Amino acid sequence: MLPHDAVPIDRRSFIRLLAANSAFLAAVKASSSPPYYVGAGYSSDPYTAASTALSACGQFPNNLTGQTVVIKPNLLAPKPATSGATTDPRVVQAIVDLCLAAGATQILIVEAAPLGDPSNFGPCGYTTVFQSYPQVQLVDLRTGTYALSPVPGGGYAYQSMWVPSLVLEPDTFFISAAKLKTHVSAVASLSMKNLVGLASETAYAQPVATGYPRHDPA
Repeated sequence: MLPHDAVPIDRRSFIRLLAANSAFLAAVKASSSPPYYVGAGYSSDPYTAASTALSACGQFPNNLTGQTVVIKPNLLAPKPATSGATTDPRVVQAIVDLCLAAGATQILIVEAAPLGDPSNFGPCGYTTVFQSYPQVQLVDLRTGTYALSPVPGGGYAYQSMWVPSLVLEPDTFFISAAKLKTHVSAVASLSMKNLVGLASETAYAQPVATGYPRHDPA
């Protein structure tokens, strides 16, 4: 799926490069960026809180007719959301229901567990929540292919990156359902940190086996 000469990079360096690239692009494009809004939802029920926040934001797409939606939660460990480590499946369920109401024809919830580990969909509660959704598939990215894609606008750290082929398909809408938490390298784990889970293990693995070639337990 990837060339044998793909150059490995330390995962922490990968995160730092992502952060540097994001800061650079933000500085360059700040004057031309459209306004973005934050919605907040207060409830002891994760589904209600997420639904309220998305409604308050006012920017969730209302027309996804004919599109495939790819949702990337943070499922780095086989732990329930109550541990504070992973995205609650009921938060993603609220996103899924809004996507279906907007006309999405297929929804792929994607993640890749650390090398050698089984998928975390079951332990994180996703298999149970979405077993009654015929339009939803739980996709382990390690079972698919990756494609080398140019970085839009030209990258500061990378001109192109290996990303899952399914996110490059036409009529695809991508949503990062990140988990807000602290992180040993990135200080805070937000949406950009969540995208590390999209990275190819073959292309971006650490050169020395540590048990966490692309992820770490923080």
